[in-house]
Formats: sequence, C-alpha cells, structure tokens
Amino acid sequence: METKHTPGPWLAYKIPNDRLGRHRVLCLNDEVSPGNGKLQIAAEIRTEANARLIAAAPELFAIALLQEEANALFEAGGATAEYMMLSSKLLHQRRAAILQAMGDGA
Repeated sequence: METKHTPGPWLAYKIPNDRLGRHRVLCLNDEVSPGNGKLQIAAEIRTEANARLIAAAPELFAIALLQEEANALFEAGGATAEYMMLSSKLLHQRRAAILQAMGDGA
C-alpha cells in the first residue's frame, strides 16, 4: 500500500524561548531532505500532548498496517507460528508508540 504522508520518525519538542509555549514536530527521516542537513518541520502545535500524538502518528500508522497483515494471516490459517510472531511484534510496537504519544517513551 502506497502512502502519501511524510515518513517518520518524527520528534516533538518545545520551541525554546517561545512566548506562546508552542511545540514543534520535526521529521527526522533523511529521505525527506537527503544529505542537506536540514530538518523538515511537520507542524507547530500549541499543546505538548498534541505534539507528542502527532509525532507518534507514523509509528501508529505503521502498526495499523501491520495489524491488517496479521488479520489476513489469521483469517487464512488461524493462530499459526507466523501469526503469533507477528502478534508479539505488534504488541511491543504498539506499547512503544503509546508510550511515545503519552510522553513516556521518547
């Protein structure tokens, strides 16, 4: 499945000395701006919680796609070894993405 969003990873941080207390979400993927040493600003957000959630979006989207793959495996053959391995991988990735979005995992 081809997507059109900017690939992750993304990073959320508080803009230093910003009187409005805004946060910035940066794309850290070198493929977006290869070799030029510049980071791409994905968004400027007013609240830290929203900035963290936006920064976690690429990982959360990847997990959703992987879950679709796991569902297809289960529908095709039940709880096979391949399905169980993928489910375990999904569990760990999902927990890490949730912690990142909540501010406890970055």
